[in-house]
Amino acid sequence: MSLIRQDLVSSNKYNIKCPYTMDPIGIAIHNTYNDASAKNEISYMKSNNNKVSYHIAVDDKEAIQGLPLNRSAYACGDGNGEGNRKHISIEICYSKSGGTRFTNAEKLAAKVVSELLKKYGWGINRVKAHRDFAKKNCPHRTNMSEFKKLVEKELNGSSTSNTPNKYKNGDYNRKARTTANLNIRTDRNTSSKIVKTIPKGTILEVSYCLNNWFSTYDYKYNDKPCYVSGDYLELI
Repeated sequence: MSLIRQDLVSSNKYNIKCPYTMDPIGIAIHNTYNDASAKNEISYMKSNNNKVSYHIAVDDKEAIQGLPLNRSAYACGDGNGEGNRKHISIEICYSKSGGTRFTNAEKLAAKVVSELLKKYGWGINRVKAHRDFAKKNCPHRTNMSEFKKLVEKELNGSSTSNTPNKYKNGDYNRKARTTANLNIRTDRNTSSKIVKTIPKGTILEVSYCLNNWFSTYDYKYNDKPCYVSGDYLELI
């Protein structure tokens, strides 16, 4: 079940808030620099006619999505650059005053980012700061190095197996050969749908590994990468 609740802007405002379709390549982290809740942040963004917009706001209790993830936002201050046009922007609430509410908002945001990384088959290198795209001290309170550690902890903590993994989590981006007939699946578990079974000796390109499951763009399901178990792969 997703951690993200949708409360989307009206399609009548797409031309103002999210005018371009988007095939995202990463996530941009922001701090709100105020003490409003996620609900209030999204409500304000939806109700005004300013170009400022963002995909998701996260506070200490919930994460709310205000824009479709396949449409652009005006959050990164780089015009039609990669920040606005290619990244999912996440606002972490309560950053003005900080304290316990903000700390808990960061923790929930790390869970949300982890969910999105798994959804798209991305690694931690896809998580960027607003300041990576524009000369602005944002996020002003979030320490990105520490935040990424929280995200990695969420990613690593999702394994339920007691068997040591054959491969470490991380980006591989290389070819692999199957050591047995191998099921191509829609998610990183044996309960997910089998898209195709490929024979022993098949060579495919693998990307990010999480808990011994690799994403592969050689096979897609609903325009998203599929997954293969590392137990039946050898890297070449």
